[in-house]
Amino acid sequence: MNQSQTKRMNTQKKRLFFKWLGMFFTGGVLLLLGSCSPAPCSDSSDCPPSYYCDTQLFACVSGEGECRVGSIRPCFTGPEKTINVGECKPGRQTCNPQRTWGPCLGQVTPIAEICDDNKDNDCNGEIDNDCANPKQCRAIDFQKIVQVYAHRHKEEAYQMLVRLTLPKEPVLYHWNSTLQVQITAQGRWQLLKQTISSESKNTVELILQGDGKLFADELTLRLTGQVLNTENGTTCDVDFVSSTFSTRCSSAFQSCDGYCIPKDSFLHCGRCDLRCKPGEECCQEKCRKIVPVERQCTSCEIVCQPGESCCKDLKRCVDLQIDEQNCGACGRACASDQICCQGICIRNGHSNCGKCGRSCNSNEFCCENACVSPFSNRNHCGQCGDSCPDKQICVQAQCEACPADKTFCSTGEKQGDCFDLKSNPSHCGACGNVCEQGQACQNGQCGACLHSGVCQGDNVCRKGGQCVPSVLRSNAHQLVWHGISRDWNFVANNQGDIYITGSFQGRLSIGNRTIQSLGGWDIFVGLVHFRNGQDFAVQWLEQIGGKGDEHSPSIHRTANSRYLLSGIFGEGQQPAKVLDVLNPAATQISPLAKDTNGIFVLSLNPDGSKHWVKTVGGTITHKAPKLSTNPTTGDALLHFETNGTSQLQALTCDSQKLSFPSTDSGSNQTQTVALHMDAKGSCLWVRRLGGAGETLSFSSSRVLVSASQSTQAFALVGQLTGKMQWGGKTLESFQQGTKSSSILAYLSKTGADTHASTQAIVAESQLLDVFQFPTQGNHVVGQFLTSASNYTAGFWSYVNTWSQSPLGFSPTVTFAGSGHVTLQKVLETGGSTPKVYIGGTFEGEILLPNNVKLKSHGKSDIFIVRLDRVSGKGSNGLEWSLQVGGTGEESLTHLSFDSNTNSLLVGGSSDGKRIYLDKRLSVQMGAIQASDTLHFLWRLEP
Repeated sequence: MNQSQTKRMNTQKKRLFFKWLGMFFTGGVLLLLGSCSPAPCSDSSDCPPSYYCDTQLFACVSGEGECRVGSIRPCFTGPEKTINVGECKPGRQTCNPQRTWGPCLGQVTPIAEICDDNKDNDCNGEIDNDCANPKQCRAIDFQKIVQVYAHRHKEEAYQMLVRLTLPKEPVLYHWNSTLQVQITAQGRWQLLKQTISSESKNTVELILQGDGKLFADELTLRLTGQVLNTENGTTCDVDFVSSTFSTRCSSAFQSCDGYCIPKDSFLHCGRCDLRCKPGEECCQEKCRKIVPVERQCTSCEIVCQPGESCCKDLKRCVDLQIDEQNCGACGRACASDQICCQGICIRNGHSNCGKCGRSCNSNEFCCENACVSPFSNRNHCGQCGDSCPDKQICVQAQCEACPADKTFCSTGEKQGDCFDLKSNPSHCGACGNVCEQGQACQNGQCGACLHSGVCQGDNVCRKGGQCVPSVLRSNAHQLVWHGISRDWNFVANNQGDIYITGSFQGRLSIGNRTIQSLGGWDIFVGLVHFRNGQDFAVQWLEQIGGKGDEHSPSIHRTANSRYLLSGIFGEGQQPAKVLDVLNPAATQISPLAKDTNGIFVLSLNPDGSKHWVKTVGGTITHKAPKLSTNPTTGDALLHFETNGTSQLQALTCDSQKLSFPSTDSGSNQTQTVALHMDAKGSCLWVRRLGGAGETLSFSSSRVLVSASQSTQAFALVGQLTGKMQWGGKTLESFQQGTKSSSILAYLSKTGADTHASTQAIVAESQLLDVFQFPTQGNHVVGQFLTSASNYTAGFWSYVNTWSQSPLGFSPTVTFAGSGHVTLQKVLETGGSTPKVYIGGTFEGEILLPNNVKLKSHGKSDIFIVRLDRVSGKGSNGLEWSLQVGGTGEESLTHLSFDSNTNSLLVGGSSDGKRIYLDKRLSVQMGAIQASDTLHFLWRLEP
């Protein structure tokens, strides 16, 4: 009996002993199991193949049974016939908490025979068999000569590449194709591919596949098989076990429970126990709110804002629309004399001064990337770079010394200007001598009042720095609501009631009346009745609307106590329902062409019923419609802006096709269409005001009637940039078309005769309206900037309607100070003693004539001044001023005068909770939603 057979017998004896011992200890259990129970055991080595020992029952159970946590079963991955033969023996597997069988531990499987070790390594029942050259093979220490190189696969995330190389000297050995590989790594790696190099064959490449995750682990490789000696052709058995090496996580990963987890994983953000909240992501190992993919640039910490693009080479976000180094595309730089405007490099000049879209106003130059007035700027007087000498100012593009009644001050407020030391509170008696808050400067001495805050009771600060009673009577009425509404205006009827209109979105409630928009924006129209003892009562509130947008309404009173209402309807060619208070099933109107809108003109009877409705439109997009009416004859002039030329040929008034005179030139840019309608809604004629390359817009129009009512003309005021052909005359804006100029255009009653002229006033000129006074002729009202912070509202007077001469300039009231002023509304009352009301908004502090100082309560306040144009009372005709302000931002919406009640109608909006008229609290609202705006309408009795 050889040694191997003796070993087998000893093993079988040992098994019988443990089986007997198991039966002794588990007899009670076997009685319960019955005579057909499995064999008793103490561990799995007592069980036959494919069975394992259930340590709770001490019985052999089939290996295919259920995996229960803690159960142990025998295992063997080699050929079944080699179990317990030679050195081969089975191992054990334990059922882990995941209810899966763990690795087979302790097993020994067949390997190539190791010569002269007196063992049956290949488990075939023979010891040291097939040893061709034992001495030579024993001389090879494969543990020392085999070189191992391992690294992560560069392209495959869950693979590892391993190379095992034999030396080429002194003897070249080849790996034999019988080579087998075993991996010890807790089952996380398995051999995916094995390749022996095709040339020298001294290198074997292994590709190891992970179990679907990256992980850090200690790894051991064992190779069994044969190598070939190239000198004598003999083979040697090899059994090589590599030293343990680590598969560490790369720098972008962290080891969590042995697995390589990305450091930016939202489950393990920066550390294994940090999990980001819902709606968050991991960036730079910190949790943050999720950023859309399209806003991510090169790395997670670089996030582009809306409107920015990612320049990957620069590794930053840029606005390709305005970035001069990346204009329109990354790396596309503009020249030194260019700026980037809408992604295109253009010349730095008047229309884009130092910044895209910063257009200098009329009579301004672009100097040192800023718009300046060559008429008043000391550093650029007459032209860029020409500065005035010390103690001189710039007046009409010429450097001059101060007038005799003023002194040049180089310190304090508005450095480098001329001041009246007798009346200026910032330079009272001497340069830089500032009066205390609440004081005015009189004869070089600080005193009296400067604003209403220092007056007692209901008194307010008025002309000459005197505290006088408020211009508001105690019975002033108000109408207040809040919601999403805009561009609203109003007009009074013969009974003192008010027709009010505007645009709204969503739900709108005024008084006890509520309406809901049918699409996006709708137009609302209501009748408000003011009553003694109560603020208001809303008689009715109706709407014009549909699925499209309706907006930009305006309402005017005409002959026979009727009212004309105009506006935009049907954005996107959507039909709209026309207002008719007495007929709920009102007329439907629709734009003519796809993806366009239309303009409607609606005549309303005093009770709100429809008199007639007309639509104007074509295959163009209409915008900014404005309507002026003749209250005596009832006819009207409608003007609106359009883009494009060819589409205007299809312009219609209801079913009537409108034709333009051949003398009217077209343009591919902004142009204005003027349409004359009579009291019945018939379109009489149409004219087009345009030209090549111009930007043209009109802020207002008026119907002018002579005293005898025998002649009638139409006047429009606005702005022009570039050139325009009109009435056989070429008009050009100031400075050869590079700056805008104020423009006044005329049309005769028939539309055949035309005349227009441009007026280049001082910088930032803007004509607001044109008026007609019975005894004073015609006047135009506007504003201009006289210096860095002086704004002037003025009259430009002309008597002859068809005069070819420039408009005469005659300022009436000046606003000065550190604040910013914007004129918004101009109103004339007419009659034998006409009054002019000018209103707008201001920020900070402004100083009116007679040293009346206004200071805004919040971000911006409303001001209203009344001028006596005929009598010229007071300085520059200023009679009084009124301030409307609160804790938020206020804006003037509309002004109107009710001649029947001799009251002033003031409309505005605010985002604050409190509003004051002078010092008196007029509105105090509760909490206002962030999306809401407070709207107010007051009837004041000055």
